[in-house]
Amino acid sequence: MHLSNTAVLLLGALQPALGARTFDTIGDVNEVESQYITTDQTVINYHAPNHGCGGYRAWVGIWPADVCDYFGDYKAWDWVESTKGFGYDFNTVKFSNNEIGVGKFKAAFVCEDGRRQPWLVSQPFTIDKAPEAAPGQCVYRASKRNPAWKTIQCDGFFDGFCDYCRLPFGDCDNCDACKSQCGLAN
Repeated sequence: MHLSNTAVLLLGALQPALGARTFDTIGDVNEVESQYITTDQTVINYHAPNHGCGGYRAWVGIWPADVCDYFGDYKAWDWVESTKGFGYDFNTVKFSNNEIGVGKFKAAFVCEDGRRQPWLVSQPFTIDKAPEAAPGQCVYRASKRNPAWKTIQCDGFFDGFCDYCRLPFGDCDNCDACKSQCGLAN
């Protein structure tokens, strides 16, 4: 069977597209699922079924957002593990905002192989200094999606403020932060 030059060129041009997947298989891509700043922590949820570190351990470090060379000093770090399942399975790393400091940062996931070549990088995020709270007040973040600072009186914050914590999957970051700031036991 002989093909014309046009047919050969057309099939040659389409070859990468013909062999490519048309959809992502759920669970096979390393990605940051979500990231947010709480009153006192930076939280990163990641999905990493294959970090590609081979026999080396994987870790995540926090660097200034404008860094391209990950051999410089990182602000904080933690070991990370591969996710085991598919789909919505993710792991979480949390960093103290006090340890990181004020500024614009990003998280880079690297292998402990001496090269520090990132296999996953977060979106840049900004940690700003909390405003000073008046005596008897708590300072907290408005929400995970809104990092604006808010205040509430320590003697009245139990009136509905911590109700959501009683639900399964409740978010208690602000409640816990205010309990700590107001000198109340968790």
